[in-house]
Amino acid sequence: MSRFILRRILWMAITLWVVFTLTFALMRAVPGGPFDGDRNVDPEVKKNLLARYNLDAPLWEQYTSELLRYLRLDLGYSYQLRDYRVVDVIREGLPISASLGILAMTFALVLGLSAGIVSAVRRGS
Repeated sequence: MSRFILRRILWMAITLWVVFTLTFALMRAVPGGPFDGDRNVDPEVKKNLLARYNLDAPLWEQYTSELLRYLRLDLGYSYQLRDYRVVDVIREGLPISASLGILAMTFALVLGLSAGIVSAVRRGS
C-alpha cells in the first residue's frame, strides 16, 4: 500500500512539474507582458515593475527562481492588487469559496439522491 501511495505522489510531482514548465513556456512565448496595455507607462516605471517581478532576468533564471518559490509555496505578489501577496488574496477568498462549494455540493447531493430514490422507486415508469 505504501508503495502505491509513493508511486502516486511521484506521478503527482512529475505532473505538477510538467504543468509548471508548460505554463511557464507558454506564458513567455506569447507577445506582450503583464504591464503592456492601453496606457503608456513611463519607461522608468516599467523598468522598476519588471525588476520587482523579476521579469528582467534571463529566462533560465526566471524559471529556476519561480520553481524554487513555488516549491516554498510562495506565490509572490498579485499583478492586479499590487500591494497584496497572492497567498493573502487566497486566504481572504477561501472561506467564501469553500462555503459556496460546500453549499453547492450539498444541494447537488440532496437533489441527486432524491432523483435517484424517486427513479428507483418508480422503475420502468
